[in-house]
Amino acid sequence: MRQQGVVLHYDVPRGFGFIKTPAGQSLFFHVKQVRDGYLLEAGDTVAFTIGPSTKQAGKSECFDVDLLERASKAVRQ
Repeated sequence: MRQQGVVLHYDVPRGFGFIKTPAGQSLFFHVKQVRDGYLLEAGDTVAFTIGPSTKQAGKSECFDVDLLERASKAVRQ
């Protein structure tokens, strides 16, 4: 089931970040899970699915992350 959340942090050089769910949960995501090659920024609204972590037993992480809306909009001149 797809959910929506907000990017809390995205470490571009290290290739991972965290997304806050509407329930307040902070979930890990890896750059490989960001579809369409977007570089996400803190505050961006995203859609994703939650599944079991590939690295930590008993933990969850985000998969199939899609950018829905940018937090900062470019000003047109």
